[in-house]
Amino acid sequence: VDSSAVDISKSGTYTVKYIATDSAGNVTEKTARVTVSTKVESNEDKKLAAVDLADKILDSIIKDGMTVKEQVQAIYNWARGNIGYSGHSDKSDYRVEAYNALKNRSGDCFSYYAATKLMFERLGIPNIDVKKVKNYPSDSNHYWSLVSVDGGKTYYHFDATPRKGSGDDFCLVTDA
Repeated sequence: VDSSAVDISKSGTYTVKYIATDSAGNVTEKTARVTVSTKVESNEDKKLAAVDLADKILDSIIKDGMTVKEQVQAIYNWARGNIGYSGHSDKSDYRVEAYNALKNRSGDCFSYYAATKLMFERLGIPNIDVKKVKNYPSDSNHYWSLVSVDGGKTYYHFDATPRKGSGDDFCLVTDA
């Protein structure tokens, strides 16, 4: 058994080679794929794992030659198509919640904000945090980003949180 490519300290899928030889000298070789899942428990572990999850997603949605605007749109489309709204999140640290949103594919506005913020950071896209503070007892806080597609000269609203009804697209929206 050749399992030298397997790193049990890092999540991933690895190839293991099995070679069998009988007494007559006949040799058979087979390979198998082994998946290693590391258990993530602490918030520090979640922060590190969030980066790996974000990078894997970005590798699948960002193509060579894309403009920054196209990259932002791809992140928006991914978040809208892959994170379900549950109304719950861990607001202790955006990176912890980015892990939860990317791993569990659910959350609230903070989850969408956290996951997309981490992706922007991984791509070096300038972004600014926005938090609407509740104004009255039945109101709630809301989180989103301002994102720049021109290196920080101009910022646009970016909010992948789904809404009910019309006016649901908040990807690169101006104040107007």
